Amino acid sequence: MQDTQNHRSVRRRAQDQDEKDLRCHCGKLVARWEAHALSIKCVRCHRLVSIPYQDIEGFSF
Repeated sequence: MQDTQNHRSVRRRAQDQDEKDLRCHCGKLVARWEAHALSIKCVRCHRLVSIPYQDIEGFSF
């Protein structure tokens, strides 16, 4: 029973993360919505570069 609950919890967290991820049609991660920034993945080095929402002109919630 414990394994089933853990599996559901892991699946729920993965689903929540999927909602924050922006992916290409091929499935590759392009960007991720964070709490205070948009993180964009570098194609060359695969590092996530965070851009605070306040620094994006014309962006508002």
